[in-house]
Amino acid sequence: MQNYLGVTMAIAISEQQRANFMKVFNADNTKTKKTDPNEVALPDGSVVTWNDAEYGDYIRQNFSVLYFLFQDHFAQYRLAHAMGPIIENLKPGLDKVSLEYLERHEQLLDAMSVANHCLIEKNFTWTAEDQKRKTHYDACKENNSLLQKLSLDYGSIMTNEYGLYDLPEAVAKNIDGKDIIDAGAFIGDNIWLFRTKFPQSHLYCFEPDPRNFKYLSTMFEDEIASSMVKAFNMGLGETKGNLHLSRIPEIESANPSSSFFYYFDQDRPDGATSADDTGVDVDIITIDDLVAQNELQVGLIKMDVEGFEPHIVRGALNTIQNQRPVLAISIYHTPEEFYELKPYLESLCLNYQFQIRRNSLCAPLLDLVLIGYPL
Repeated sequence: MQNYLGVTMAIAISEQQRANFMKVFNADNTKTKKTDPNEVALPDGSVVTWNDAEYGDYIRQNFSVLYFLFQDHFAQYRLAHAMGPIIENLKPGLDKVSLEYLERHEQLLDAMSVANHCLIEKNFTWTAEDQKRKTHYDACKENNSLLQKLSLDYGSIMTNEYGLYDLPEAVAKNIDGKDIIDAGAFIGDNIWLFRTKFPQSHLYCFEPDPRNFKYLSTMFEDEIASSMVKAFNMGLGETKGNLHLSRIPEIESANPSSSFFYYFDQDRPDGATSADDTGVDVDIITIDDLVAQNELQVGLIKMDVEGFEPHIVRGALNTIQNQRPVLAISIYHTPEEFYELKPYLESLCLNYQFQIRRNSLCAPLLDLVLIGYPL
């Protein structure tokens, strides 16, 4: 609970509310303390008389901690750029759901400009579309034994279909039977989804981290043996070669089960030094080379590679321009990919429709993906 402390957020709680809240929690003692009643002003303007225990219960029920690992990079970018024109340049062609994601993303970043941890009203953190997808997830989970075994983070990848749930039926149907490239396959968390949604397609899965690749290879041994899934312990990029994949222990300690604490050298987080590095050297190829060497007919390219997505896109331009696959690209790791990737793709005159969707219900500022499909 100490992450809640020391934050003054007009959007979440007033100074008086924060003062009352700090009576309830502190870094050494998270137990609720019963004290004399106080008048508490709620965000809707009403005033109630609660003791600190009642106020603490209210905070727990109605507020959540907003934390964003990549906040510092986004904050630096937003300070260095005139954001009004950049945001306006993102909007053309986006549908209502996409525009709501864009607006909420900027509102939450504005709120976090005070601190990297803050309290936000739960009703404000998620968009109407997110709440709709959560209802859908809950309904699916009732009768699905696999979803019942998975956390919301992983289970909602299935029900959100990695953000592909809003594809026009004809576009989705056209993918099945064509090859699918999964860049950043992690432990294979999307293999179940793609094998279910596109059962006639062959999957080409790339995961450079040896630890994640071992899990992937073990869990999907049968699919790999059948050749429906081809797994590669290497990375994709702009040019063929070898890159160092950095692993920063201080960052990884925040969530050791996740894969997003790996960065190629040019994307190393601020403050991380080579002395912190426990990474590995990995071979890199381009999607264009992969496609040419294996005579692939690509229907879908998915990318989730911790900020390296623009490099992979530039190594796939021939494939994108000539085969016109559906694109599902994570855009939440860096401001460059979030604000600049869509305009870059549009500059190629591909005649694509773009959407912003969420690939899973992990956190309000995470897992946003850019979906693109040919018109």
